[in-house]
Amino acid sequence: MDSLIGMTMPIIMFPCIIITSCANLLIPEFARYNIKKDFTRMNQVISFIFKFTTFFSICIIGIFLTFTEEICFLIYHNLEIVEFLVILAPLIILIYLDKIIDAMLRGLDKQVGVMFCNIFDLFLTIILIYTLVPVYRNIWIFSNYCY
Repeated sequence: MDSLIGMTMPIIMFPCIIITSCANLLIPEFARYNIKKDFTRMNQVISFIFKFTTFFSICIIGIFLTFTEEICFLIYHNLEIVEFLVILAPLIILIYLDKIIDAMLRGLDKQVGVMFCNIFDLFLTIILIYTLVPVYRNIWIFSNYCY
């Protein structure tokens, strides 16, 4: 199962190359807006980037959900990861927006705050996995046998 998830994440993250490139270009822009105190322009750019990222993410989700089997077979010649791609596809919006938000906050010199949020997120994720996986593991296994 770990190898199947390990095969799914590169597919999900590949389109993120475009988002990451845009995010890296935002860092000096937001630093400039922050120095000039040009909050009006900063809000315009934030609004545009959120709309673009959300639209791009929805398009990628649509492509992944529509052509799941074709993508999996084309890349890995294996259809076992289709289920994982369908399960993880809706998270694309959150993953891509996280990249953009991190870049904006780095441009505003708030990377220390981002680090603390990421550490808190990591601990929360570990606690949730530790507590919920034993409880819901049997349900997940049962649903796979019924499917």
